Amino acid sequence: MEIRYKIFEKLKEIGITQTTFSKDLKMTGSTMQKFRTNGSTTLETIGKVCEYLQCPIEDIVEILYTNASEQQKKELEAEKAEYEKK
Repeated sequence: MEIRYKIFEKLKEIGITQTTFSKDLKMTGSTMQKFRTNGSTTLETIGKVCEYLQCPIEDIVEILYTNASEQQKKELEAEKAEYEKK
């Protein structure tokens, strides 16, 4: 499994600079680097980012299942589709 942050794409989409973002949320350079390199961070930090950007977590975090079986992939896609309908 691999986690990929899409925070910088979201910032660009809504017109917020990385500098403004990091200053507004008081993000350290270390945390910003973790976002750039898809490093580990806390769910609390991700929650703060979601609150700031007013978006759901799936807009800024993507989970890539690299070892999932085909059946698991189908089940996950079905769950995702069902969730997106809500």
